[in-house]
Amino acid sequence: MKQTIALFALTLTLFACNIKNEHDPNVLATEACSCFNDRTSGSIDSRLDTCFAKRVNDEFNEIHKVYYKEEPVEIAIQKYMLDVSLSMIRTCDKFANEVDSMYTNFFPKISKDSIKTDLFSIGDSLKNVDLTDSGKVALLDRRINLLMRARLFSAWSSDIEILENKYQKTSENRFARAYIYRAERKYDEAIKILNESIEKDKKEDFKVFKELLLKKKNGR
Repeated sequence: MKQTIALFALTLTLFACNIKNEHDPNVLATEACSCFNDRTSGSIDSRLDTCFAKRVNDEFNEIHKVYYKEEPVEIAIQKYMLDVSLSMIRTCDKFANEVDSMYTNFFPKISKDSIKTDLFSIGDSLKNVDLTDSGKVALLDRRINLLMRARLFSAWSSDIEILENKYQKTSENRFARAYIYRAERKYDEAIKILNESIEKDKKEDFKVFKELLLKKKNGR
């Protein structure tokens, strides 16, 4: 009887391991990378949908038996797909380069001359003594966005300090700081900022940006 029970337990263990191996995020990342490399047209989203998102959705009942089974399905699938994405960034250069390009263009570049009029108008509006705090925040956010797009990073820093010291720190502000540190190749500083946002703002998606910075920092 004991031998039968032990054999049954071993069979269940091996079965569970087979499921885990089949759907291991690293295994799926390798397969998705090969698929992604073979596709040269279409948006990154459409290629990822073909290469792994559809498969995860179709097979997630089996995946959920092993990965994040204590979480609701919606949360579990987000966490699992994040695991696959992080693994792809580490091991799939084409995917990592395209995601990195998306972050580079998060603030589409514009010329410095094109924002002169807007900057003057915003500066003039900020002098209005009757301006509410929410109005000031909105104007500062708009000016920061313009300065980021014009790559005038030094001018941006004073505005973000006003927002953070006088109003509040937000995940958007932290992202912007990390974005600038990345442009300046100050990877340790950028990673520190992202870690704060992941911990304090619960921005799990920032782990993707962090993984890209770790890849750059380590020359991978």
